Amino acid sequence: MASYNGNLYAVVGSNASNYAYIYMNPLNQLTATPSQTPLPYTLLVTQETPDAVSFSNSARYIALQAGSQFSVYDIESDSHYRYATGLKFQPGQLATCMDGYRLYSIING
Repeated sequence: MASYNGNLYAVVGSNASNYAYIYMNPLNQLTATPSQTPLPYTLLVTQETPDAVSFSNSARYIALQAGSQFSVYDIESDSHYRYATGLKFQPGQLATCMDGYRLYSIING
């Protein structure tokens, strides 16, 4: 979970699927209607099973990683991006946020 522009964002996924749900202000939804499950705000999708999700330092970007593939959501512009880097990530090797805009990882180093 992370906060951006006064809103709380939560990401929920599973290693049994190739997507993760992004929820905006899920606690507010639960408080308003406790008998209903919060509705997802948007979705991140990869072609493979995701390894991890991360927020940028500013929390503006949410990245879902599946090996060398990334699905990124830009909260500010409400835009989705998908990248297949072709880099040879080792099993379990994750990219991390370098700053508010970039991911990094050391490959074959």
